[in-house]
Amino acid sequence: MTLVLASIAIAFAQLVRGVTGFGSALVGVQLLAFLFAPQDAIFLVCFVDAIGSLALGWDVRKLLRWVVVLSVFPGIFVGQYVGTELLLILPERTVALVLAAVVSVFAVGLVFRPVRSGGGEWTELPESKAVLVGMPVVGFMGGVMSGLVGAGGPPIVIYFKRFFAQEFFRAQLIWIFLFSSYSLFGMLTFKGAADVELLPTAALLLVPMFVGNRAGAWLAPRVPPALFGRIVGALLLGTSVLMVFG
Repeated sequence: MTLVLASIAIAFAQLVRGVTGFGSALVGVQLLAFLFAPQDAIFLVCFVDAIGSLALGWDVRKLLRWVVVLSVFPGIFVGQYVGTELLLILPERTVALVLAAVVSVFAVGLVFRPVRSGGGEWTELPESKAVLVGMPVVGFMGGVMSGLVGAGGPPIVIYFKRFFAQEFFRAQLIWIFLFSSYSLFGMLTFKGAADVELLPTAALLLVPMFVGNRAGAWLAPRVPPALFGRIVGALLLGTSVLMVFG
């Protein structure tokens, strides 16, 4: 039964990722934390994301702008180091409550102010240099959250949606979180925070990951981002409440 529920959670998380370009960790860790310890939930989602991101990244490779991705990633890497250190020293209940709090804040934002398109692509922004300066900072904030609760999207998403059009926005996030998942997986393994006994379970979750991944990619151009954002936000609020009182 645990594997069935985990498969449903992963499929849904990847569906969200396929449509929006982000959210698989935010949704997946939140749901798997009902079935596994928070640290194990982070590891499982990170492993699945590291593989699932490749297909989505290939789909949007023509929109990739390395200047955007490479401006964010150093901050993410440093932040993940700090976040994983906190993960190893804090009690599991504390990590679970932090996860619920982070997700609740982001979920409220999605319900009342769903992710919308920004102004355009990178080359169309007259203030592109100013945007570039802020990227390492939001990357670090996202990295800390990624290392601690496995979901580093909110700061980066909130920053990006101010500037970029939806299709360009989605493509950059897919590639940023692709590298982020590999970085976090390596960091958890290096620090001994990854339970290798979970690898067979992680391998079995690749099937629902692929189903959700491809379904999300197909739905992406067909679902209004605002509507989907509100639906996901409402679901996340519900699971956050359950996690706090569960």
